[in-house]
Amino acid sequence: MPKVLVLVADDSDATKLLATCVAEGARAVRFTEVDVRAAESLDVEALRECTGVAIVGTTQGLSLSLAKLLDACESGAASDFANTVFASVGFDGDLAFERIARLGGIVVTERESDLTPDERAKHVGRRVAKVAEWVRHALSHEHAHHHHAH
Repeated sequence: MPKVLVLVADDSDATKLLATCVAEGARAVRFTEVDVRAAESLDVEALRECTGVAIVGTTQGLSLSLAKLLDACESGAASDFANTVFASVGFDGDLAFERIARLGGIVVTERESDLTPDERAKHVGRRVAKVAEWVRHALSHEHAHHHHAH
């Protein structure tokens, strides 16, 4: 079962609305466990436990709490997030995308479209959950293959 974290980067109403939409999209994928949490309430371990992370914010830059959390993630082992699916939702510019790309995980994006921001957020939530499920499923086969080879 994929576990998707919707990481709320700031406390603006616009961000909270987008986070709700992302969570709704992720919950639409069967068996997906979804948790919505503020950046300041999280640590690296909470992110490691997730198969998917959607970082939601509506500001130009990153909040101090999000920047600190990403710094802590970057200082860990290079493989910590290799199989984690990430997305960035709502941010102006590429800063959030660049930061999550540096974690070395699997980044899902969405091409430009005429969807409303809410619809786009739901779509990204669904994509994160689906890709996280694919990765989890593939890794379970890889583990089973290694187990039988011994």
